[in-house]
Amino acid sequence: MTVTDLRPGTTPGTRETVPQDDARLLGWRRVRGAVTAWALVAAAVAALGETGGTVVAGRAAEGPTAGLVRLLALCLDRGGSA
Repeated sequence: MTVTDLRPGTTPGTRETVPQDDARLLGWRRVRGAVTAWALVAAAVAALGETGGTVVAGRAAEGPTAGLVRLLALCLDRGGSA
């Protein structure tokens, strides 16, 4: 950007102020709702499932037993079919 590209009365590196309008603000009132709650619950369940799958995979890698391999297969199958 050069000085000739600027409008008169502005200097490089300054910002114009944006009017504070309630429609532009993101707050708890705007994210409160059923869809947001379901999305947060789904994200938490997915995080717990991924953590549990990682634990099972680690235990199966250290000492594979028939039970752990079956549990790992179940985790992988449920993740793929969802």
